[in-house]
Amino acid sequence: MAVLQITEKADIIKMGSWALSNLCRGNPSPRFEFVCESLPIIAYFLLTQTEPSILSDMLWALSHISDGKADKRRAVMQTGI
Repeated sequence: MAVLQITEKADIIKMGSWALSNLCRGNPSPRFEFVCESLPIIAYFLLTQTEPSILSDMLWALSHISDGKADKRRAVMQTGI
């Protein structure tokens, strides 16, 4: 039973990280003030997860968020990520 719960939790985290990455990637790009709210979540995932697919999704999300103007890159850098 415990293995099933761990597997389900891992699957939920994978789906959530994938969804967050795709949200940040949107076309047209979502408004920055909305996606920048996800930066603490992305930082948490990068610090706590070892699953390559989750890390990849979070790095893509950061790439999408910081794409464009310098103020976006500054906002990402200010989080300490």
